[in-house]
Amino acid sequence: MDKINTFLYYGYLPHIPEYALKQSWAASKIELHNPDLQFLTEKELIDKGVSVLNNIFGSISTLDGKHIVSLSGGLDSRAILGGLLKADKKDNIKTLTYGTPGTYDYDIGNKIAQELDLDHVSLDLTSIQILQEDLEKIASQSDTWFWLFDACYINILYKRFGPEPIYWSGHVGDDLGGTYSSFSKNKTWEETQNKFCRKNRFLKSTLLYQSNYNPRGILPETPILQDSILNYDDQL
Repeated sequence: MDKINTFLYYGYLPHIPEYALKQSWAASKIELHNPDLQFLTEKELIDKGVSVLNNIFGSISTLDGKHIVSLSGGLDSRAILGGLLKADKKDNIKTLTYGTPGTYDYDIGNKIAQELDLDHVSLDLTSIQILQEDLEKIASQSDTWFWLFDACYINILYKRFGPEPIYWSGHVGDDLGGTYSSFSKNKTWEETQNKFCRKNRFLKSTLLYQSNYNPRGILPETPILQDSILNYDDQL
């Protein structure tokens, strides 16, 4: 029953590494702060980041085949698209936008593709019906956590374009960029846990889980590392 409540609260089952594994990771003393970077100016850091990205896209310039780029309303997907265009891959790019018409993530992606005259596919999710048998089939194909409904939509795209193309996603750009890191300063582990629970509640319009369910119960009781090394938000 606890797993059912957890799934109904989060929309997935959070995977918590074994304590020994967490301690081993913490003890490995990963270089979270590169001493060569801390003395650079903001412009120098940006230039260095741009150079890394250019090298990445330059290395794929010789790859053949189609590139599938999912366009949202954000900068991450546009950065990927820009890198591929700079690598002269326009003829091999197919962009797609999926979501709800009238939202930024849907409308902006379509507008960008139109302005750049790209081979584009637009998928209106409000016209797609997800059946219970679809959910069960997708869930049975993986032994790890994921957002089940998201996986169903992604599976539709995968079946449409097949396994051959290279799929690009900027989905984790916000997380890697630490967009929420500045909000975690001076917060306790308990406060950060509460924030995580509020932010990651799958459905806020109605109560799917038992009213006495505690979503914090699935989370680690203590941080993996000190907040000064890796802030609590990022750890969760």
